[in-house]
Amino acid sequence: MFKRFSTYLFLSVLTTTFGLLCVLLLSLWLVHSLKFIDLILKSRESFSTFFKLSLLAIPDLLTILLPITIALGVVSVYTRLQNDNELSVLGGCGYHPWALAKPALMVGFLGTMLVYFINVFVLHSSFREIRDVEHRLKNALPNVMIKQGVFNSFGHLTMYVQRKRGKQHLEGILAYGKQSGEKPYTMIAQEGNFFVKEGRPTLVLRRGNRQVQDKEGRLSIIYFDETLVDLNEPTQDLQDRPKKPYELSLQELAFETRNSDDTHSRQRLVAEAFQRLLTPWYSLIFVAIILAFFFRQEFKRRGPLKSMVFGLLIVFVIQIGGVLLSYMGARHWYALVALFVLVLGSLGVSIFSLLRQSFSIPFINSFNKKDAS
Repeated sequence: MFKRFSTYLFLSVLTTTFGLLCVLLLSLWLVHSLKFIDLILKSRESFSTFFKLSLLAIPDLLTILLPITIALGVVSVYTRLQNDNELSVLGGCGYHPWALAKPALMVGFLGTMLVYFINVFVLHSSFREIRDVEHRLKNALPNVMIKQGVFNSFGHLTMYVQRKRGKQHLEGILAYGKQSGEKPYTMIAQEGNFFVKEGRPTLVLRRGNRQVQDKEGRLSIIYFDETLVDLNEPTQDLQDRPKKPYELSLQELAFETRNSDDTHSRQRLVAEAFQRLLTPWYSLIFVAIILAFFFRQEFKRRGPLKSMVFGLLIVFVIQIGGVLLSYMGARHWYALVALFVLVLGSLGVSIFSLLRQSFSIPFINSFNKKDAS
């Protein structure tokens, strides 16, 4: 009978957590997606690009929400069971807290493994893809940003347009450009068109000339009927874009740490690795803390609820403390040591408390005292 109840308890916590996760994830995902709208509108990209960026943000949101939703799911299920006196009956039959807590701890462990999988194999790839798309869109230079009668700065080119007709056609164009390693040049054209091809902004100039000084300082003028001007900086290619620590895999973080000569950069890389390896344990830690406080109090009518609330406050403090220590860890090594102690210490103390209550304290007496009162 108890094995069947354990399965029921496991599925109850799992389904409750999944429901809460879907609601919170959808709400936070909609809010988080709003930051991409302005970029998409300016770059005049399709809805598919917006949808792609929004989907790529889900792994990060999952790692944030999953530990919290598991803790809330445990609170909801165990409070309901106690209000229905089901835990009291099982306690009266001699089942100790560890046996009653094991199904929820299994859900917490599954959450830890899922976050580990995301942190190790998915998260850095999603962050990298988001930054690649953002980088491409920010350098796409939409034609809606080209204004007539003013100087428009686009990468290595500064351009003045006398008149703009429609969305792409330009008239009376004066452009000044300077690329690294080359002499500055001036281009004058009667008309032209601006378009974005394969994510690269390109300017087509017609009936004009290009003026540049040679090595002797003499002015050289080249006339053209039509020419193309690539507005992307050579150093702005995606493969040359500097990567942030959160875009690197654990293997890349280890490689960059060994080869970095900058102490500050090395500290940031180590902090990122610490965060990915330690924060997945929050799912199991939060469940263990909630249950440790839940079974710590005698089962009076309002006792478990107060214990749950206090446990949630401890969970909130640990979550905030972990975020602050992760942020400080990018600058100070002792913050990483404190994060390590916080995570493993919280896990050890909460598990030890559950074991001590199960095998050192006569758990059944709590129910007898409740019945006597």
